[in-house]
Amino acid sequence: MIPRIGLTIGDPGGIGPEVLLKSIETVGLPYIPVVVGPLEILDIANRLITQPIQLNPVASFDNLTEGTHVYDCVEPILQSITFGQESEESGRISYLSVVEAVKLASRKVVDAIVTAPISKASWSRAGYHYPGHTELLAGLTKTEDYGMMMVSGELKVLLVTTHLPLLLVPPEIRKGQVERKILLAERSLRTLFAIPKPRIAVCALNPHRGERGILGKEETEEIVPAVECCRSRGIDVEGPCSSDTIFLRRDEYDCIIAMYHDQGLIPFKLFSFGKGVNLTLGLPFVRTSPDHGTAYEIAGKGIADPSSMQEAIRLAVRLAAQKN
Repeated sequence: MIPRIGLTIGDPGGIGPEVLLKSIETVGLPYIPVVVGPLEILDIANRLITQPIQLNPVASFDNLTEGTHVYDCVEPILQSITFGQESEESGRISYLSVVEAVKLASRKVVDAIVTAPISKASWSRAGYHYPGHTELLAGLTKTEDYGMMMVSGELKVLLVTTHLPLLLVPPEIRKGQVERKILLAERSLRTLFAIPKPRIAVCALNPHRGERGILGKEETEEIVPAVECCRSRGIDVEGPCSSDTIFLRRDEYDCIIAMYHDQGLIPFKLFSFGKGVNLTLGLPFVRTSPDHGTAYEIAGKGIADPSSMQEAIRLAVRLAAQKN
């Protein structure tokens, strides 16, 4: 069965609609795209690209055939949207598009969703106080055991904490939390990526792995016990590893678990920018997104690179087809 992929438009003031339309017909895999968001916004984006695509409004989900379908489910106020600027209206549209896509996935109308970049500031202006897609999707699906994994070819990075101020990270590094992420990574690598015996590395939080407690006690009190507990369950996991060198050995592992956002994302993007994909683990459906943001500085100019969005769609199609 050819998978149906729900595609949200992201922030209308950013590059999301543009990179989405540039990507839909250039993925090279069989799938049925269902774009979730205002047709008027997509018409504007279609005028920015050199090869506009035909957009077919959805009349019924019963018999979707080839072509790009648009679920025009949100009425936009166009005069309240400006390229390159955050706004309440952009926040409203991008948020509601995600909500509608989740409804479609929950009803199995689509087999996976791919989300274009949103602005957290625009969401906040619109009254939606989520730190990002990951937390919203977990909330909408009532998922407690979830994770943000970055994927680029063989390189996979899972975060223990996601969108937190750095000051708030250490209190979140607890044995149970680290253990849950190791178990989630191991399970996902087996079920999603068909790796029968995953090898996992876990980063330390502090410099020099805490230097036996002199530079921090999270390693000895939280991370080491979590790693040892998972090892006792037969999981091939190593850590805590020095985060300033572990990525040099990335080919030795199927996944590296980082304690916080920039610890994992800085090396990931150095190795993979433009090719990386954000994959949410633990949801009842597949969800991916590109590894970049709204890029307001180039929005509306038609020059945005769609590579990461193309990779996000490809991964969603492969994982959805595998589930089917």
